[in-house]
Amino acid sequence: MSHRSPIYYVDLTVREGMSLEAAIATARETDQRRRDSGYDQVALDTAAALGFAKGAFEESEEEAQGIVEEFYPEQNRPEATASQEISPSEKQLPALVRPKPSLVDKLDKKLSLQNPTSLQKSS
Repeated sequence: MSHRSPIYYVDLTVREGMSLEAAIATARETDQRRRDSGYDQVALDTAAALGFAKGAFEESEEEAQGIVEEFYPEQNRPEATASQEISPSEKQLPALVRPKPSLVDKLDKKLSLQNPTSLQKSS
């Protein structure tokens, strides 16, 4: 239910030495200063929602490992250990084994499945 929904947090405590009335007055003054300076929270929220809606893809927890591997190959990661090295059985695989698709390939495939005409028009 909360996916891409705004989550609001409210600090229900009043600053030490400040009355509730003073805190409310300060909040109203801050809001007015923001409005006077051109800050428009509604427009900002609308722009953010439109940006999310136009996204070609989104990351999920399941895809996180693939994204990390794409940008930080195992041989370049400092935390790579001997246990993560290629096993002897993996070394015996033929050189023509199809390589793992890159993140770009995965995203292009996902985009083409969602909107097959978008890739044809851009070519």
